[in-house]
Amino acid sequence: MLLPSAAARLPDEAPAAWAFVSLDGTLSTLHCEEPYRRRGIARAVATRVMRDFGARFDGGGGWCAADVTVGNLQSQGLLESLGGRLAWRMSW
Repeated sequence: MLLPSAAARLPDEAPAAWAFVSLDGTLSTLHCEEPYRRRGIARAVATRVMRDFGARFDGGGGWCAADVTVGNLQSQGLLESLGGRLAWRMSW
């Protein structure tokens, strides 16, 4: 409940896609239900949550970051389509 979020909802109010911004301002969660993928919904939700909430952590510079698992090629592709690029890798 503390994390900023955005969602795309169906007419019955069920979420089709959702995203959360972590406490450090990174896009930490992005999910789109299978029947609604490849329609631009996840892209719209990611754009909305990063624009509305991610930028407030960077001092207004317009930068955002996302946490993406190395093997998650779909998320990597979506973020690249938004102008994202790989900046570093971290493991623990």
